[in-house]
Amino acid sequence: EFVNRIQNLRKDSKFEVTDRIEISIRASEKLESAIKQMEDYIKTETLTKNITYKTAADSGSVQFDIENELADVLINKV
Repeated sequence: EFVNRIQNLRKDSKFEVTDRIEISIRASEKLESAIKQMEDYIKTETLTKNITYKTAADSGSVQFDIENELADVLINKV
């Protein structure tokens, strides 16, 4: 589900299919743990070079609700 949300955010941001990105995320403990476990897969599927875990939401971030777990996500082209 997280990969799908990132892909939709890429599309909404008008990024090219081949654009590499960086992800900044502030997430619930449970969701952050799941993302860390799947980090290599997420990076491959979304062309992400780096995922940064934050303690506060970045300005301009988008909030995801995945199975009642919240995350504030910001993506940028590299």
